[in-house]
Amino acid sequence: MEQSCRFNITGKQIMDNRMLVYGISALAIVLYHVNKYVAFITPVEFLSKAFTFLFSLGNGGVDAFFFFSAIGLCSSMKRHSVQEFYANRLKRIVAPFLMCSVFFYIWHDFVLFKDGILQFILNITTINYWIKGSTYTFWYVSAIVGLYLFFPLIMKFCNHRYYNAGLIVLFSVVIEIMCYLWIPTFYSKYELLLSRLPIFFMGVFLYDYYLGKKSNTKLNCIVLLLIGVLLVIIEKMGFPKFINRYLTAVSFICMLHVFAWILGNIHTRNLVLSAIGSVSLELYIIHVAFFQPVKFYELWDFIPHMLWYVIFLGISIPLAFLVSQLSSKIIKQIANNGMKA
Repeated sequence: MEQSCRFNITGKQIMDNRMLVYGISALAIVLYHVNKYVAFITPVEFLSKAFTFLFSLGNGGVDAFFFFSAIGLCSSMKRHSVQEFYANRLKRIVAPFLMCSVFFYIWHDFVLFKDGILQFILNITTINYWIKGSTYTFWYVSAIVGLYLFFPLIMKFCNHRYYNAGLIVLFSVVIEIMCYLWIPTFYSKYELLLSRLPIFFMGVFLYDYYLGKKSNTKLNCIVLLLIGVLLVIIEKMGFPKFINRYLTAVSFICMLHVFAWILGNIHTRNLVLSAIGSVSLELYIIHVAFFQPVKFYELWDFIPHMLWYVIFLGISIPLAFLVSQLSSKIIKQIANNGMKA
């Protein structure tokens, strides 16, 4: 039995090691963003091209966040009341986001564009995403907050039934295609979210596989890797953008299972990546806040390009742990004060 498990992984094992999965996804996003502006150059040309290609797949890290977050939310809803669900989501996202976004939007709204206090409030409350669309810097945070708000209703409709969950997946795909074909202006503003909704709902659809009755079904790592590589090749064939999003998402998630198995061997956690996964939200927010000024002022050529990879990881990761620790202390202090009152 032990020997057979070495070459197969179950959905439940992946979710038991989800911090490892989140860690890989978060790092993939950072590397993807940096690689869009500066090349990863090594003395060996083949390696340079290989790393550049590998980092280009990192956009799928966002899809992985949506997919596995949906599975985690299903589990949370099953274990908690609606009030507890909302309280846990608020504690997880509000403190770290405000700690990072306030400083970013002081620079953005008062120093850079001088937009004033109204835009500042709309930005730190994430409302501006629903007004401006993709130009809003922290679109992922705004999108996931919106999904949090409606998730209890989504779960009530699905009620752990494949048919209902499958209908939501199909409906979200149809909505995206309709927007793509008939409302292109609206689609271009909200494409980042619209193309991820089917992936999110697919996580709801597959919840039972990952954490429920069907969690003992085994996945073959080699098959997953081949599927992932094949979809990457197919993506290069010039399909519409929303189809490429789906291909990127599925290929990245397939290969993510394989990487999780290789790096963590499923049975033994990779402590570094798991630790990074535990602060993946903080890492994403800090990285984006740091990335935007560098991009705006076009600082890429001021230092050797390879150093940017070190700088972004070297600054974002320690700050993510710091923000996580401070957020926990703030939340505990608020809770203690509430109990005393």
